[in-house]
Amino acid sequence: MLAKALSERSGRNEIQFLNDPLSEEAKQKTFRASVGRFTELEDMLYIWIDSKRHARLPVPPSLAIGKEKSIASTLSIFDSDFKASWQWLSHFRTSRGLQKMLLHGKGAKVDKNDPELLSTLEELYSIIAQYDPENIYNMDKTRLFFCLLPRYSILMPNEDISSTRGKKKAKDRVSLIVCANASGTHKIPCVMIRKPKEPTCIKDRHWPVPYFNQAKAWMDVETCWKWFNEVFVPEVKRRIGRPVLLLMDNAPGHFDAFERDNIHIVFFLPNCTSWKEPCDMGIIAALKK
Repeated sequence: MLAKALSERSGRNEIQFLNDPLSEEAKQKTFRASVGRFTELEDMLYIWIDSKRHARLPVPPSLAIGKEKSIASTLSIFDSDFKASWQWLSHFRTSRGLQKMLLHGKGAKVDKNDPELLSTLEELYSIIAQYDPENIYNMDKTRLFFCLLPRYSILMPNEDISSTRGKKKAKDRVSLIVCANASGTHKIPCVMIRKPKEPTCIKDRHWPVPYFNQAKAWMDVETCWKWFNEVFVPEVKRRIGRPVLLLMDNAPGHFDAFERDNIHIVFFLPNCTSWKEPCDMGIIAALKK
């Protein structure tokens, strides 16, 4: 009896929906909820991603795919039945409403009272305390819009402010790599990065600063290694022979932390560079001015 009543009610609701004058518009906004084949795997992956983001940890797509494979192995799902591909991850993100974005180290506000953050900073301070300020270096990079004219101008008394317009902004830019030690006694030569491999203005000439080229005039891992091996290491070895600490930010174009040839590479925590990194506390601004 109950099943018959539900069937009749369902039939009436369906007829009422079809006869509704707004049914066509409603149909366009109605989506079919599909159920994935491996719902348990998806649920476990979703919970794992949620826990990582609650801990403010980045979850790169490659890491999520690795976790997919691990969960599939735990659930005894064979490779012939399931393939942890980029396409599968894309469908999973869409079905679960997950977003994807490029994380920037300076994008988020720093919680200066976070116990975990403060504890990690204490570990960084303990590493820094092992070195003399003469042997502690900080490297950072910045864009320089060298063709960009000032945005402000002095106007004559008879000029109409409402009709005064500036020119289109010139967005030609280069990137600069700056580095110096904590005492300010040793400034590593400033490096310029631009797109052309051999710019006409410096061809067959002695250029006063090291010059690298990169497709987007920015630093990538290859350019970072080039700066380290061709500029930083020779400069440091020529000046001092003691162990050196190099502090860098967590930009995606940097190599991983390591220790080699008495040079120890350490990274600032994400979102802490504007708060703790010396180059971001006025050094780069002073250089541009």
